[in-house]
Amino acid sequence: MSIKARAKIAKTAVFLVVIGISFICFLSPVHAQDIDYPDFTGYVNDFAGLMDPASISDLETLIDGVEKGTGAEIAVVTIESLEGITIEEYAVELFEYWGIGKAEQDNGILVLVALLDREVRIEVGYGLEGVITDLEAGRIIDDIIVPNFKEENYNRGIYDAVVTISNQIYGEEELISMGEEQDSSSSSGGFFTGLPLGFICCFPVFLIIFLIIFLVNLFKRRCPQCRRFWALTIKTKILKAATYTTSGQKEIERTCKYCSFHDKKIVKIPKRTRSSGFSSGGGFSSGGSSGGSFGGFGGGSSGGGGSSGSW
Repeated sequence: MSIKARAKIAKTAVFLVVIGISFICFLSPVHAQDIDYPDFTGYVNDFAGLMDPASISDLETLIDGVEKGTGAEIAVVTIESLEGITIEEYAVELFEYWGIGKAEQDNGILVLVALLDREVRIEVGYGLEGVITDLEAGRIIDDIIVPNFKEENYNRGIYDAVVTISNQIYGEEELISMGEEQDSSSSSGGFFTGLPLGFICCFPVFLIIFLIIFLVNLFKRRCPQCRRFWALTIKTKILKAATYTTSGQKEIERTCKYCSFHDKKIVKIPKRTRSSGFSSGGGFSSGGSSGGSFGGFGGGSSGGGGSSGSW
């Protein structure tokens, strides 16, 4: 065989090897660690440009109020594409990269929307898996996010979903904090030792306020059928979001843990105001905008729980 023929065969072999490697690389799956994940800019990160500035500001205020009232951290993220991986992989990696939630409590939640893939996921941290269960996350996606997204009403879908999540978090944290206060007050023998005289004089006022709050929540969650206290699980579903010009509606569903009691009722939501970021939740309010106060997330971890959906 001539040298020229050998050179031609060698070139052909090299060409086939290059083609084969390129084909293998093309077929190889994209790994989550290969994605260039964006850095956060706040609680709400609308990288896909789905929301208007007013809605983003309202959401920032709402989420900032949740963080101040309960310690839980909610991140809202819209992206254009998942870049070839599943939304579950993207959500977990982004959750861990940002550290959503407090480090020791893992009380973070990520609402992730991928526009071109038409997929959405609610990823839940370990500390909130008992509050926002996989079933509850799926219900929020199916009943709130997807119907609004199908009509391209992204602002309302995301806002109503975050309101519902916030209601669940706030209700759970409120009961936990009340229980902790009750335990500490009953177990501390020298409670008044070292306290300022002014506080001691005003203590009866604080005690009365605490008792009122405790009794209101005690009877609010008492089952009307079996009469047990702390028996009701209360879920809220936004039927019509309140705006600055019109009131809204929400459905309150109550279920007893111990008996067969179950009911639903429709409640009017007052009009939203610029000074109240949580008017539709009814739990607490946070005045003004959270712009400039966001200092980053607390280093929490994902629990792998949550739910995904598509529209």
